Amino acid sequence: MTGQVVGQIQRDEAQLHELEAELANYEQQFGMSSPEFAVRYQSGEAGDSLDVFEWNVIYKMTRFGAETHEDRDEISWLISTSNVGEDDDQ
Repeated sequence: MTGQVVGQIQRDEAQLHELEAELANYEQQFGMSSPEFAVRYQSGEAGDSLDVFEWNVIYKMTRFGAETHEDRDEISWLISTSNVGEDDDQ
C-alpha cells in the first residue's frame, strides 16, 4: 500500500507540472500573469471565451495543488522514514 501512496503522489505532482505548463501558455497568449487574470476574471473583465473559462479552471486547480504540495511532501517523508506498510508492498 505504501508504494501505491507514493505512486499516487508522483502522478499528482506530474499532473500539477503539466497544468503549470498550460498556465504558462495562457499567460503568454494573453500577456498577463495568472494572478492578474484571476482578478480580472472575478471582476468580469476577462471575457467569456472558452479559453478564459479553461484558464480559470486550470488556475484554480494549480492553486489547490500548490496549497496541498506541502501535505504531499510531509506524507512522502513520513512514508520514507517509517516501516508502516512494508508488508503491504510484498
